[in-house]
Amino acid sequence: MNVIDQFFTTPTGNAALVLFAASFLVFLLGVSAALRDGTFDLKYVDAFVRTTIWGRVAPVTGALLLGYVTHVDIITAGGVAAAAAVAAGMIGSALDSLRQLTMTTEKSAAVNAPPVA
Repeated sequence: MNVIDQFFTTPTGNAALVLFAASFLVFLLGVSAALRDGTFDLKYVDAFVRTTIWGRVAPVTGALLLGYVTHVDIITAGGVAAAAAVAAGMIGSALDSLRQLTMTTEKSAAVNAPPVA
């Protein structure tokens, strides 16, 4: 078994997997809300991938993996703290999307301003 496979069997590796799963959930909820409102645009998918996946999830996963490989606790602790911050942001985004899905379409479309990073 290689190092990366071993990493994903650890608690920090599981945290990275949870971030990827959570980002997928946030993506699905956001797309659902945008499609319902008629505000969906493919450029927002690109912005989501750049800002969320490559800008947040991948660097945090990299820090967690680096801490695992080097056995440096401060790197792992920093990665865990970053993972918690990213997870909190994702929870907020998911709740916003759920809130949008419960609004009337007109009101939801008016407040739907996806990021354009």
